Amino acid sequence: MIEVTSYLIWEYLRDGKHVKELFEFTPVEHHVWIKNKLGNIKYNFFYLQLFCNKIFEYFKYGGYFEDVDKKTKDEFIEHISQNYEQDLHPILISIWDEDINKFNNLTWEYIKPKFDKPKT
Repeated sequence: MIEVTSYLIWEYLRDGKHVKELFEFTPVEHHVWIKNKLGNIKYNFFYLQLFCNKIFEYFKYGGYFEDVDKKTKDEFIEHISQNYEQDLHPILISIWDEDINKFNNLTWEYIKPKFDKPKT
C-alpha cells in the first residue's frame, strides 16, 4: 500500500513511470481521485506547452511570415518580458534555443501541483 498524493502522481508522469502502479497499490475508493489528478496534470502539461509554442510562433513568424530571419533572441526576450509573467520566460527561451529537454523539464516544474491527497 502506498500513500498517493498529487505530488507523487506528478512525479510518476514527469519521470515516465507506469502510472498503473498507482492503481495496483492503492484502495479502489481512491482510483477516481487518481484518474482525475492524472487527467489534470496531463492537461496542464500539454496546454502549457501548446500555449508557449503559440507565443513563440506568433513572435517569430507573425501572421504573414515576413522578416522571419530578422527576429533576434534579444527582441524575443524583450517581447516576453513586456507581455508575459516572469515564470514563463525560461520556458519560452528554451523554445527559442530549441532545447527540448530543458523545455520539458521547465514545463514539469511550472505545473507542479500543490500537495493534495484523497479524502479517507
